[in-house]
Amino acid sequence: MIFSTIFAILACSKKINQSSLKPPKVKLVAAVADTSRIEQGIDAVPTLDAIRIEWYASEDERVKGYEIYRWRENIGINFVKLATTMESDTAFEDLIPNTNTTYYYYVLAVNDEDLKSESSDTVKYMLLQKATGLRPVGEIENTKPLFTWNDANQANEYIIRVQESTTGAIVWVSVVQADYGNMTQSIRYNADQKAWPSELQTGKEYQWRIDVRGQNLSSGSESKWVGIKIR
Repeated sequence: MIFSTIFAILACSKKINQSSLKPPKVKLVAAVADTSRIEQGIDAVPTLDAIRIEWYASEDERVKGYEIYRWRENIGINFVKLATTMESDTAFEDLIPNTNTTYYYYVLAVNDEDLKSESSDTVKYMLLQKATGLRPVGEIENTKPLFTWNDANQANEYIIRVQESTTGAIVWVSVVQADYGNMTQSIRYNADQKAWPSELQTGKEYQWRIDVRGQNLSSGSESKWVGIKIR
């Protein structure tokens, strides 16, 4: 009886100690508005058909990495571990085979004793199809070009981003209302009079892309960057 009591006390003490040694809960980076000049949080990836999630580095020096878990809506009931990252990583890009499907994610930290933190908050995102057929491309003469693209999603709104190729300095971010019934969408540079400079500069190289805006922050897509140079 005495030994069983001691064993129970030691087992309970071990559980308490292990719990106190667990890494702190991972904090995810919150998503920002689609028009923000600095993009962060869960979002689409322009270079890939992928969803990017971000988190803050743990303050626990014993953390050796992070585990990322995902659940696909309407498929199974359990989250599946996607990957284990290094302690220096604070982001993960998940290649998505299916657009128009909602995916849910959480992250947990793992320390050098393989103790895991509690799960982070869960976030979700639906990746839409990328805009295609972006024009213009390459060298152009017009300092206020007409940007055009195709969208199979038939979205209500788009975000156009134009930035300098070498520095990454953003010169224009604007919301574009859809031209309903037309797969090809368009907007003239600085149509809203908010671009700086008001005209693209001769001899400079720029790149631009189109973000398809979903119904909320947790859905959308980002096209690949397209380069132009003003002759």
